[in-house]
Amino acid sequence: MVPAAKDQRVRNFHRATLEAIAGILGAMALDHREQLRPWQIAQRVSLSELKNYSKIFEFIGENSLKHEPVSLIFENALKAASAETFL
Repeated sequence: MVPAAKDQRVRNFHRATLEAIAGILGAMALDHREQLRPWQIAQRVSLSELKNYSKIFEFIGENSLKHEPVSLIFENALKAASAETFL
């Protein structure tokens, strides 16, 4: 690949992605992505079933990982986390 050509393709992809997101938000009558809520996004979990994100993922409050008790779903990840490495 030619880096200069890849740079342009990446730029075009990101621009097109942002334009598509803006179109979807507009169709949902939302002005900004901050208005988007988990129950407004669905994911197919099987051939015949959709679930919205509020049923699939656990959502936590801002700064909630800094205070006890930490949700069990995040407990092991926090124990393994290190500021010195990404491994």
